[in-house]
Amino acid sequence: MTEVYLKKNQETGRFECYNGLTDEYMQTLNCGNSFMLIPEDEDLEIPGRIEYHNIDGYYWIDSEDFTRQKLENGMRGYIE
Repeated sequence: MTEVYLKKNQETGRFECYNGLTDEYMQTLNCGNSFMLIPEDEDLEIPGRIEYHNIDGYYWIDSEDFTRQKLENGMRGYIE
């Protein structure tokens, strides 16, 4: 797995993953992509996936479909 942080592409509205160490583009997130979130205020990783809602836009949801968080620039996580 690779640690990444998110940057929103203003032209497409999608979030792009950048390597946390090299600052190189890795991939663009789409619905269903796995994304292990690293919350800012905690020392753990939470598995989940990316989803999209017509009004709210892209968001992350945990693997148990319990917690949702809107995607924002600078969010950290892991991708495969």
